[in-house]
Amino acid sequence: MGRRERVRQKTQKHKQIKKLAKKLKPGGAWAASAAAAAVSRGKCLRFTPNERILVLGDGDLSFSAGLAEHVNNAEQVTATTFDAAKTTEEKYGAAFLHNAQRVRERGGSVLHGVDARRLQRTLRAAVARHQLPTKHAGPFDAVVFNFPHTGKQRSHLNKSLVANLVEDVPNVLATNGRMCVTIKLAPPYDRWDVPSMETDAMAFVRRLDFDSSVFPGYRHVTTEKGAKPLMKNAQKANNVAAPSTAATLALRKEESKCKTFVFQLRTSGAAAASAGGEEEMERREEQEEEQDPEKTRQRQDTQAALAALGWTL
Repeated sequence: MGRRERVRQKTQKHKQIKKLAKKLKPGGAWAASAAAAAVSRGKCLRFTPNERILVLGDGDLSFSAGLAEHVNNAEQVTATTFDAAKTTEEKYGAAFLHNAQRVRERGGSVLHGVDARRLQRTLRAAVARHQLPTKHAGPFDAVVFNFPHTGKQRSHLNKSLVANLVEDVPNVLATNGRMCVTIKLAPPYDRWDVPSMETDAMAFVRRLDFDSSVFPGYRHVTTEKGAKPLMKNAQKANNVAAPSTAATLALRKEESKCKTFVFQLRTSGAAAASAGGEEEMERREEQEEEQDPEKTRQRQDTQAALAALGWTL
């Protein structure tokens, strides 16, 4: 590298530092964003220690661990992942193991193999497999699903994931219970029109800001390992022990596009809950089992565990 190039790079670096300082000073762009975020935090998703909470699709369990710290008592928290424990560990490694420990240390429970598209059925099966008290199958005061995604870049499948949950969630909610779904208002997610998914049993009631700092240690992780991150600044801020002020503010700015949509159980409409295509899924599973004896054995074991609890699959 020649002298002229070194001088050019040094000059460019000084310009970047000056530009950053301008943004961070009172009244600067990032300072304004941080102030706006601070003001909006009163309208963010929050929970109380006495609420019974079910967390769905929590990847590395960092949200559930942060939630346990947020409420300071996780005895009422049931954290779940879509994948089996072994697969989840392969995807997220030590972070998953650490977060699972954080949840359990505060009294919470962790379940694997829970599918939001067939919530009541797979939740009961998971409770039976893990030999946990039946309270972990509901009813819940709140069901939370952050950034739902099937792992496939097919918008209609991901939209259907949320729609199916809205249909089935009344089966596990307590009277006046609520469901909270957080998405990023950017293509293609902003085209899902989540509020329009309300049903006879579930009413859309409000939209809240999302602030990850409410849940210490939370970070967004992708459904499939190595997939493109939803929030690149989140990855940068979370990959270091102590992110810089600039990185934190950039994350807050990016999170301002994330909103939580809250649905509440209509007391009079609880009986109108529908399984939403579950019969078709059952037929497909039966066809798969005919070709895979191991799946048949697993299903029989699950049925036996459920029967011991007085449930049916």
